[in-house]
Amino acid sequence: LRRDLEGSDIGTRRYSATNLIRGLCRYFEAPITAIFTSYIVSMLQEYQQDPEKNWKSKDTALYLIAALAARSKTSKHGITQTSELVNIVDVYNAQCLIELQAPDISKQLVLRSAAIRYLTTFRSMLP
Repeated sequence: LRRDLEGSDIGTRRYSATNLIRGLCRYFEAPITAIFTSYIVSMLQEYQQDPEKNWKSKDTALYLIAALAARSKTSKHGITQTSELVNIVDVYNAQCLIELQAPDISKQLVLRSAAIRYLTTFRSMLP
């Protein structure tokens, strides 16, 4: 999480995947978003089947959503422009808020950090 927020994740596979998705979206936004949306839905369904075992699926889905949605960002405000094809508020309410409001803070720490990353990334866009 710290590496993501500081921007020192350069050279990681996630960083490279994010750049690839953003580059593809620059020229083929609608079809790329549709393709990845089907993968995201599949990952979230997999997570719902067994949350304890399939937490990586939800973590990956949240990361992909952020990669698809982000258009421009600043270090001070986070993301300042998003894709019209991704509803970041609905994703936050349906996927992130659950993790942030979970009563047992010692469970699913990776998903909690993914939700915090999503919140800080889209902080200027969320109500």
